[in-house]
Amino acid sequence: MGRAARDDFNAAARQKLAERAGYICSNPDCRNGTVGPAGTPTESVSIGVAAHICAAAKGGPRFDPLQSPAERRSLENGIWVCHSCSRRIDGDVTTYTRELLRDWKRGAEQLALRHLVESHISETVVQERMRTMLSIVPSPQAHNAVTSVHRATEAFLNGKDKRIAVKSSFGPEGHVLELVAKENFDVKLRLTGTDMEAISAAMAAVSAHGEVASIEFTDLRFFGSALLEYLSEDRGPGRLELTPVTEQAMLTLKLQPPDGTTTEEVHFEGAATAGRQSVTVRGELYGGAVVIAVRVHVAGERLGSLDVTLEVSTAVWNRKDLRSLPHLQKTFELLSRLLSDWNCKLEVFAYGKSAGPWDITRLSEAPLLRTHAVRLSYACNAQLVAKHLKLEIPFIDGHPFKKDEYNALQRAAHAASGTLAAPDSSYDEFVEFVVNSASADDVFVPTPKQRISLILRFPKGERISVFGVPVDLPPLVGNTLCDVIEVTPIADGTRHRVTARKVSGVASLYTFTPPTKSADVEMLSTEVPGLFASIVDDNTPESDSPRT
Repeated sequence: MGRAARDDFNAAARQKLAERAGYICSNPDCRNGTVGPAGTPTESVSIGVAAHICAAAKGGPRFDPLQSPAERRSLENGIWVCHSCSRRIDGDVTTYTRELLRDWKRGAEQLALRHLVESHISETVVQERMRTMLSIVPSPQAHNAVTSVHRATEAFLNGKDKRIAVKSSFGPEGHVLELVAKENFDVKLRLTGTDMEAISAAMAAVSAHGEVASIEFTDLRFFGSALLEYLSEDRGPGRLELTPVTEQAMLTLKLQPPDGTTTEEVHFEGAATAGRQSVTVRGELYGGAVVIAVRVHVAGERLGSLDVTLEVSTAVWNRKDLRSLPHLQKTFELLSRLLSDWNCKLEVFAYGKSAGPWDITRLSEAPLLRTHAVRLSYACNAQLVAKHLKLEIPFIDGHPFKKDEYNALQRAAHAASGTLAAPDSSYDEFVEFVVNSASADDVFVPTPKQRISLILRFPKGERISVFGVPVDLPPLVGNTLCDVIEVTPIADGTRHRVTARKVSGVASLYTFTPPTKSADVEMLSTEVPGLFASIVDDNTPESDSPRT
């Protein structure tokens, strides 16, 4: 098989990408120089690569089928990185997304600009500042002494109880000791504080459900561990943070349409924690945009009732380019499944065992999910329009919009996808136009009873708001099928007035991209008042799916 054609950068584009990055790798965790002198006095060596943010050919990393060849080889689709980082980003497209690479690029170019406009300090100033720093920064000996103190502290404390690993460090609030149990064992704890009711509730939640707890105390005593007894002796006020041990877990949603023909599976990777009364499993999907939490109550050896919550957090996309959100459509589709008549079952795998399936179709009753679905519908339509018009529009979490704004955006999405249909009431049943046969050799004059396809053009587009950004839409064009009723010559015979009737039952589809020209006609009325506004009924339900 032949190799797919690649839309590579030319030499000028590669040079420009390198210059805009200051010949520095754009990876903020690398920032290595990419050019320098070679072994000979007259040559240089470069380890820089002009990498594609979206692949240059189908099948490549982060390939975007909506891009044109010119867009794939443009500067906007390139990033300057070192050879090592170029292999890393193309080998792990899950971690190194288009959005992340664009953030790298912006940061690298801003850094290069600062280096360009900021003056360099002199050697004298550097030496003076170094003397000032050395007067307030601990010497290497002092640093080594601090490290030695931590190690000595750890060795001393670890010797008191081999069942517990101790880590000593300094934090914002002072000396921090991190204790991790190497095995299960029982200890007794006595706490006193100003709010004993809150302390009791927090401890009960830790014991029963394995929840995280942060407890303010005035006095703390441990019994059953020499280490814990030593640390709690004459401790005084402080804060105790308890974090349960987690285990890797997997949650699987099985979605089935009403006809039962197919089953879709959605897998959430997560973590499990356990208490005496329940096991809690929490999983994330689509970079944290969807979070599901399951608490299975335990009654002896049997599994009891199930509590399920599903959260949608679009804050992870805030201020990011709509076009670069790969999981937006998938998130909306998942919510649409949950809110429709699809059956939904849940399976959990944790602690080496599987549990379920449980029927959780009742999730569709959650009112917040419907609100999220409407907002995601708006965002999906906005993404389609932004991609079609090549506009950089930021996603705004929680952006308010009115129903007429939603409907206007939905119409634009229909037009962008070429599926905007005009109802029969949008214009008259009869259409009149003039054909000028002298304008071109290939222009034909229709005859009565002939079925023809007309191009309907509108002189200007509508202005809409997309996440608060005003967008001027291109004029609409569309095809409509008509049956010719009458053809009447005008003046010298080169012009003919044609009267036609729209074919009933055939939808006229409109788009922003002109269709193939079928006839050179002059419309007697260049614009039908109110046509655009009436293309889509304004009573569109807020839960309607986006046109994507």
